[in-house]
Amino acid sequence: AEARSTFGVNGAGVTIAVLDSGVDFSHPDLAKRIIAQHCFTHSACAPNGTNEGESAQDVHGHGTRVTGILASQGSISPQGIAPGSAIVAVRVMDDLGQGWTSDVIAAIDWVIANQSKLGIKVINLSLGGGRYTGICDDQDAITLVYAEAIQRARDAGITVFAAAGNQAENNALVVPACVSGAIAVGGTYDADIGTRNWGSCVDTKTAADKVACFSNSSEALDLLAPGADIRTTAIGGLVTNDAGTSMATPHAAAVAALLLHKDPGLTPDEIERILKETGVSVTDPRTARVTPRIDAYAALKAIAAPTQTTLSGAVYLQGRTNHSQTTLWLSEAACPSTAAPPTAALTVTTGSQGAFTFTLTPGSTYRCLYVQHPQYLPAQHALPASNLGAVTLPAGDVIADNVINIFDLTRVASRYSTSEAIADVNHDGTVNIFDLTLVAGNYGKRGPITEWK
Repeated sequence: AEARSTFGVNGAGVTIAVLDSGVDFSHPDLAKRIIAQHCFTHSACAPNGTNEGESAQDVHGHGTRVTGILASQGSISPQGIAPGSAIVAVRVMDDLGQGWTSDVIAAIDWVIANQSKLGIKVINLSLGGGRYTGICDDQDAITLVYAEAIQRARDAGITVFAAAGNQAENNALVVPACVSGAIAVGGTYDADIGTRNWGSCVDTKTAADKVACFSNSSEALDLLAPGADIRTTAIGGLVTNDAGTSMATPHAAAVAALLLHKDPGLTPDEIERILKETGVSVTDPRTARVTPRIDAYAALKAIAAPTQTTLSGAVYLQGRTNHSQTTLWLSEAACPSTAAPPTAALTVTTGSQGAFTFTLTPGSTYRCLYVQHPQYLPAQHALPASNLGAVTLPAGDVIADNVINIFDLTRVASRYSTSEAIADVNHDGTVNIFDLTLVAGNYGKRGPITEWK
């Protein structure tokens, strides 16, 4: 909730395809989020027990629980992570929660074919089977077809999340989580909920960011997310608790929807990188394997456009009423300790009142503002700075060696009563006593000046 409110996102404009047991379309928290449905369930699609159909009504309940984590509106169950997202429900599991690989592959291809029409950017696969160590793209015929289908989706700009599995494996995942194109998600606790016996294993102690003992792990695991116990929508318009990597996966998929709301141009590769780089590092005590746990706030912060800033101030020319044409530049190098100016990166000139403004591009790393005008000592100001203020440049450096000395005084005196521009310090058209007085008054001063007020 904090991430959504801070960054003004809720998943709006992003469609998530949920390939599962379907969705309870009458559930008050889900009904308005479903924009399309389809079925690929071997001899089990309603109403006539066909292999393909138009109804994805959930009978088993698993898909409804998954979808609530994604997009529940929060009237009965807790609000989903991306409540503004749209859901496309594709039923690929029968009334008992079982399915066929061929149906899941057909569903992925259907999603790709309908991506443009429905705006699908994310697929949630809280399903899987088998036991595969490492990346499994070509370990057998099943992993091969999953790898190819998921890569087609990824190539189409769809980010695919898949559950790691709940067999308490320390070095294996289920397929499709084990294929390289899928982002494999394991499960953690998000609080201390006491001892939990999962059948395959027991967690005698639980705590936030503790990896659940049921959660499969291997070198192919990409992310962790809360998966025990999660309160979410249930068929019949109800609410329930559930646990498993099936519940962790929609947490990650929903955060991807928030990122896409903020920046619709993000690619699957970028989304995966952001989630991994900004996640909280969690060590699985079973293996010492470190995996990032999703952090929605940090992920959104990483892509939030930096606020555009401006630098402004004024440069006055001693002895003049027109303070224009002073050149200022920003440099990414530090302000020099010697008189040599830094390399210019961005320049402006002052107006008649001496004012200047720099509009900085997001992410700028300027470290020095340098100021220079003919016949005057230069000035500089270290950056970043919240208030630059104003500086008055001392007049009289007519030979431009960053010090006012006998050479400058001699130059002005030798041009006395002429109109030579280089010696006309106050720019009144004649080299006269006023110019000599300015040089003499600043005799011995050196640049660059750093006294800004």
